[in-house]
Amino acid sequence: MIATERGQIMKVSLSSFREASTKVGRKYCRLSKGDRVVTAELISDAETMFLATKQARVLHFSIDEVPLLAGAGKGVIGIKILEKDAVLGAVQLSRPSDCLRVHNSNGKPLSFGQMKYGVTSRAGKGIKTSQRNGFSEIIRPEIDLVDWTEYEEEE
Repeated sequence: MIATERGQIMKVSLSSFREASTKVGRKYCRLSKGDRVVTAELISDAETMFLATKQARVLHFSIDEVPLLAGAGKGVIGIKILEKDAVLGAVQLSRPSDCLRVHNSNGKPLSFGQMKYGVTSRAGKGIKTSQRNGFSEIIRPEIDLVDWTEYEEEE
């Protein structure tokens, strides 16, 4: 699943990456001028996802609404971006306890659950969650790193 700063989303198949790459590399998406990728994740067992913007808008929609691209393309509209706004990223949701966690512009962590923000259609403006503050970043879960030296010593 790929999300761009201008609100485009797309699903791409990994099968096209199995072939040897050309000398300029393999393209997986096309971007409009001034756009950039903000999220690129494998789709796990998630059924829905949140998109969050800098101006504190969130949109919760079904991943099934996003078509699979056969080749490099621009995708479809995930969320309509208002002037001077941009997508911070996307979070996939698979369990009822999963939620979107962000820091607002004051540094305060906020959570947005699936129950309060029900599933809607993609390509909307989203819900304005704050009139005063925007979002500065999405809080991602920490990754547990393995200390391989512990396993080497046991052998």
